[in-house]
Amino acid sequence: MIRPFRNEFIVFMSSPRLLVIEGNTAEGRARQLAAGGVIASKGYADLLHELLPGAFVDICYPADPGETLPDGTVLDGYDGVAITGSALHVYDGGPVIERQIELVGAVLAAGTPIFGSCWGLQVLTAAAGGSIRRNPKGRELGFGRRIRLTESGRQHPMYVGKPQVFDAVTVHLDEVETLAPGMTVLATNAMSEVQSAEIRHNSVVAWGVQYHPEYPLREIAAIVRRTGRTRMMMQPDFRDRHVVVTGGTGALGTAVVGALLEAGATCHVSYVDESEVQRFAHRAHGNARLRPCDLTDEKSVAAFFDALPTLWASIHLAGGFAMSPAAATTKLDLMKQVDMNFVTCFLCCSAALRVMRRIKSGGRIVNVAARPALEWRSGAGMAAYTASKAAVAALTVALSEEVVKDDILVNAVAPSILDTAANREAMPKANHAVWPKVEEVAQTILFLASPANRVTRGAVVPVYGKA
Repeated sequence: MIRPFRNEFIVFMSSPRLLVIEGNTAEGRARQLAAGGVIASKGYADLLHELLPGAFVDICYPADPGETLPDGTVLDGYDGVAITGSALHVYDGGPVIERQIELVGAVLAAGTPIFGSCWGLQVLTAAAGGSIRRNPKGRELGFGRRIRLTESGRQHPMYVGKPQVFDAVTVHLDEVETLAPGMTVLATNAMSEVQSAEIRHNSVVAWGVQYHPEYPLREIAAIVRRTGRTRMMMQPDFRDRHVVVTGGTGALGTAVVGALLEAGATCHVSYVDESEVQRFAHRAHGNARLRPCDLTDEKSVAAFFDALPTLWASIHLAGGFAMSPAAATTKLDLMKQVDMNFVTCFLCCSAALRVMRRIKSGGRIVNVAARPALEWRSGAGMAAYTASKAAVAALTVALSEEVVKDDILVNAVAPSILDTAANREAMPKANHAVWPKVEEVAQTILFLASPANRVTRGAVVPVYGKA
């Protein structure tokens, strides 16, 4: 039988007792259901019942806030544990990720045998002391081709009767970067060096695969419907193109840089403080180049752009916000908003244009305005911010007309309140569901900055979500 894990546990029985750890958040599970798929943990549990008809299977949800999780004593009572896939990324950190790593660490400490698929391999690796990264080769989706057993894999019990080279159902963007102590690679292919592995940690042996042996074809079809269709059919191609992203270490910037890297771009990301680099999710990516730059200083900006080997697109996300009624806003406050939002954008546009004109290969510029820049009345109570962003919008339209003859297309996006952790914390009672997601806004920016955009210029595109 299948029972969601809460507070009660059955006593040990002769039939095997198994635990499935669901890797997705409630929101992620809902998205998969909406695409016609099955919740990962239910699919896993159904397969385990098919393979072991007498098994008792519990499911726990460590990504759900407030969920009661099994402790070491309880974990010791299971005959085995399985970890599902997930749309999360280990390197993003945060409570949702940390709870899963801690739970898997407790399973290892309890000595309970454990198997993980995709996300499961990654969480196992992190819990045992290894590291995970975004795959610099991009997403592997549909089938992992020509997965090859290593010498250790050919002798491993998991692969008895398996061909030495095989294909497998897969969907993943991340991969093992650094092996954990006691970790042995069992299979590899051209996309990921670690397609499967064994981890010997203290007295327990854990197996993990980067692919999905538990998925029927209909499940991968649902995943393609949910995420793959957009990424496979609409993902712009930035291979061999250099892109500047200012403000690239922020929430929207991280999403934009991540999408650009996945599309093959080399990203030049400016930062002010070293702490930005330390928390930047893509800092270890081989095509992410981080350099300090004071975007309000003309010489600093010029030096940043002049050092570029070439430039296809320049995306200007840097800026700042201040809520202040006009009567309480000093000239210093006003100029701070102008400097952070308009001056930084203007200086970067100017510097980018000089590089693009020098190399004579055209290019794209994307700025970030804001909803009040288009809907002035919504800027009540933040007039300085609204004026500075309206200046960005006006600059975008004027500049697009000025440089179109050089095959340089200039556009901007105008977001409403973005769905970020900081905004949720600042406005806990707001309807977060209607806010645009940073990943969605990033896709709009990518199109405007891409070679696929051949005609759009002078647009200030509203990206409001349902707000």
